[in-house]
Amino acid sequence: MAETNGLEDRRLALTMSADQKSAPPEAPGSGTTGFKIEDDVPLPDDGGTRFQRKYPFLEMKVGQSVFIPTLHASQLAGAIAYAQHRLGGTAKFVRRSLEGGTRVWRVK
Repeated sequence: MAETNGLEDRRLALTMSADQKSAPPEAPGSGTTGFKIEDDVPLPDDGGTRFQRKYPFLEMKVGQSVFIPTLHASQLAGAIAYAQHRLGGTAKFVRRSLEGGTRVWRVK
């Protein structure tokens, strides 16, 4: 048996390491992404959109307002836009940052 200087052993180890990195290990049924694809998993009821449970914009009448503590006015832009859309584009809300939160008025 011929003795080597260890160079061949290191090349073999590097080659094996590169081969292992190029192909991720596959779990049974996972494909190449590593995620398991499943059939027939029911979608749970989400109970409606999040802002409808949190903010009363859809229930507000013209002239009413609501104070929402701790939020800056810009943090409500998406929820207000969605409420305007849900109300057919006929509603208009105005929001102002105040000390301690934001007040939102329905003006149309």
